[in-house]
Amino acid sequence: MKYKEFIAKNDKQLTKDLADALKNLRELRFGIATREVKNTKAIVNVRKDIARILTLRREREIAKVLSEESKNES
Repeated sequence: MKYKEFIAKNDKQLTKDLADALKNLRELRFGIATREVKNTKAIVNVRKDIARILTLRREREIAKVLSEESKNES
């Protein structure tokens, strides 16, 4: 999934997507270990999606803190 697609989602949807991605990553790892999954590149793609979600969540958290600080300074 693209980063722009994640930006359009709210925090609740991002949390759900993160849980789904982590579950998918676990299933892929087990699938590769048991030689059921042939596409090892899928793990890389899922890990990148997880990183995108975590980055976006952190950006939103920082933006929220900065906006609260600016309100307190005024």
